[in-house]
Amino acid sequence: ALTHAPTIGITRGTVPAPPAPVAPRPLWRRLAGPASIVATAAATWAAFTIVERPTLLNVTRLTMSVPSDAPVAFSLDFRSLAVAPDGSSVAYLSAPVSPVTVAVRARLLVRRMDAFEPTLVADATDAPRTPFFSPDGAWIGFFHLANAGAGGEDQLKKVPAAGGPSSTIATIDGPPRGAAWAPDGTIVFATNGPTSGLQRISADGGKPTVLTRPNVEKGEVDHVWPHMLPGGNAVLFTIAKQPIEQSAIAVLDLRDGTQKVVLNGGSDARYLPSGHLVYGSVGTLRAVAFDLERLEVRGAPVPVVEQVVTSGGGAANFAVSTDGTLTYVSGVVPGAVVIPRTLVWVDRAGREERLKAPPRNYFDAQLSPDGTRLALDIR
Repeated sequence: ALTHAPTIGITRGTVPAPPAPVAPRPLWRRLAGPASIVATAAATWAAFTIVERPTLLNVTRLTMSVPSDAPVAFSLDFRSLAVAPDGSSVAYLSAPVSPVTVAVRARLLVRRMDAFEPTLVADATDAPRTPFFSPDGAWIGFFHLANAGAGGEDQLKKVPAAGGPSSTIATIDGPPRGAAWAPDGTIVFATNGPTSGLQRISADGGKPTVLTRPNVEKGEVDHVWPHMLPGGNAVLFTIAKQPIEQSAIAVLDLRDGTQKVVLNGGSDARYLPSGHLVYGSVGTLRAVAFDLERLEVRGAPVPVVEQVVTSGGGAANFAVSTDGTLTYVSGVVPGAVVIPRTLVWVDRAGREERLKAPPRNYFDAQLSPDGTRLALDIR
């Protein structure tokens, strides 16, 4: 299902800096704190933070209107936005408001920071989801979702960022779970299909190769949400577990296939040139210093932005560029946050008797016919 909202904003202010990395390095660009897209059923704010000097931590916020008949569209399962590597433009999904949101077929728009109006780059027939830029910003990759009403099979596609016809890279085996475009012209991606783990394919097409497989014996459900590290020789990814709060962030060396867990209790990490990882953790963006040579985190993570819309699969709806631009979806969307609920029996007099079950994000309780068991969806 998609939710909608009518505005995109940019904000300017002063915020605390993330923790400095241990090893000295040029900090010519820094993550500059909250810049947000607020996603609710009625309104959405997008903020794009641009920092020009290492000593300044100013955040610029302005409001940009989007067409009233095609507001920004957000989904609990996929990312809805991406930012160009140089921070010059933002790609986002848009869809007309519809009472039947599951049938909404989104379009992909690009809004340049020096322009007043967005440009359509992929229409509803492409049913785009989870956009991502090429390293040079010339292309936008995205997933074509067949069950969004477009028909056919799920596909990985690309389109020129300046506009033009889209082209199919490959047919994939299930809904998207993130993608990253490497400098060598390959794309690392993940799906929620039969092929669990990360896969890689040439951006020009071909047959995907499997890079990783989750270790079921260690409780790994899948490997998802890849993000390329500088140089293109390694990729960050999320080791998904249940519950999602127990997921881990790991690094895959693309040269020898070795894996290394760098952080527990987080998902969907991105690397910043300031020497930090920014990642999602139970609806909050956190930052932690990261040694790129040793591939290790240093020090304790700190919160950067509260209430960032996060999918049930651990995708934090945010994007960062190499120049310090941060975009993210902020707010509460039904089902997107963990809501502790307690299970109780209630008799006809209204008296409650608590069940011996821990508080969890329970949904859709169904009692067995004999009244002795309860089936639950835990999100």
